[in-house]
Formats: sequence, structure tokens, C-alpha cells
Amino acid sequence: MSSRYNNHSLDLGNATDCTPCPRGHYCVAGSMQPSPCNLANYAPDEGMDLCSLCPKGKYQDEVGQAQCKPCESGYSCPEGSSVMLEATCKPGTFAPPNFNHMDDCMGCNVGFE
Repeated sequence: MSSRYNNHSLDLGNATDCTPCPRGHYCVAGSMQPSPCNLANYAPDEGMDLCSLCPKGKYQDEVGQAQCKPCESGYSCPEGSSVMLEATCKPGTFAPPNFNHMDDCMGCNVGFE
């Protein structure tokens, strides 16, 4: 990620001399340096030209990552989350694993509240 991008980029003979952008980063055409993915984004493969938003049920609170973190039980992580949001369910219901919205709340079992 350091000088191999800058120094090589000035004297390349053809496209096969280019260095692939590292995982967790993106490189637009003509890049001299890879750029790290922002919060709530990731780049799982080398050679990405842009980062992807973390999908529903996952989040990313660090820059330059190749994958998103799973949302913990009792929390909500809508698409593009950089933090886990505390689940909010009505009384008598609970937030199951992979909770993403109040519509996902499940009723407590008989004899529980």
C-alpha cells in the first residue's frame, strides 16, 4: 500500500504491470494510492473500483475493511450501518438474532412477558 503504488505507477510498461488494489480499499482509474473504504463499507476482493455498503444485519465501524461485522442479537443493523442500534420492541415482544426492524420483533412464549 505504500511506495509500490507511487513508484511503480510512474514507469509502467503495460496494464499487466499495475498492482491490484488491496482488500478493504478501492482504486479508481489512474489511482496512485489505494483509498480505504469508509465506515459502513467494505471491499472483499483485490482490485475493487469502489466499496460496497454493509448489508442489512451487518455493520462496519472501522475504515479499510474487507468484510462487515455481524449485528449482535438484540441490536438492529440496517443496510449501510456503521454502528449497532439497540433493538426497540413493544412490551411482550423481543428482538431475535438478525433483528433489523420493529416488524421483526417476536412475541414472548406463553407464560413470559
